Amino acid sequence: MKKFPLLFAALLVTACGGGGEDSANQTAAARAASGGSSPARPIAASDSLTGLYELKSGGLPSQLCVIQRGGGAARFGLNIWGANMHACSGAGTVERKGSKLTLVMAGDRSCTVDATIEGDAIRLSGKMPEGCAYYCGKNVAMTGISLARSGNTEADALKARDVVDEPLCDASTKG
Repeated sequence: MKKFPLLFAALLVTACGGGGEDSANQTAAARAASGGSSPARPIAASDSLTGLYELKSGGLPSQLCVIQRGGGAARFGLNIWGANMHACSGAGTVERKGSKLTLVMAGDRSCTVDATIEGDAIRLSGKMPEGCAYYCGKNVAMTGISLARSGNTEADALKARDVVDEPLCDASTKG
C-alpha cells in the first residue's frame, strides 16, 4: 500500500511533464514544479549566485546549488538526471564574469563547464569537454540544460540532493 502514493506521484509527474519544450517553457516549468521561492526578476550582475537552481521535467529534479560567501570563490554542487536513473554529478568552484560562469569540478578528472546566466536561470553550455564524461553515467550529459532559480538563500541551496539523497552543497563551505 505504501507504493501506491509513490506510483501515483510518478504518474502525475509523467503526465504533467511535456517533451520538446523550448528553453523559456523549461525554466518556467522548473520554477513552478520546484515549489521554491523563485525570484521573479533576472539575476543582476550585483546579485549573489547563492541559491538553488532546478529543472524538473518528470522524475527527479536536476539541481545546481551555489553557496557564495564573502569575497571568496563560490562553491557549487551539480546533479543532472538522465534516462534510466543515470546522472551527472559533481562539485567544485564557480567563477563569474558578468553573465558568463565557469564551473570547475573538484575531482579525479579535469572538467570545466561553461555556463551563462539567462534571466533567472543558468544554462550549461551545449558542449561538454571530454574529461567531464567521467562525472556522468550512460545516457546523460551536462549540456544545454537550463536550471531556473527556485530559491536565493543558502538554506535553499542546502535543500539540493545528490544521487544517493545526501546534501549536494555543504553547509561548512568556507568563502
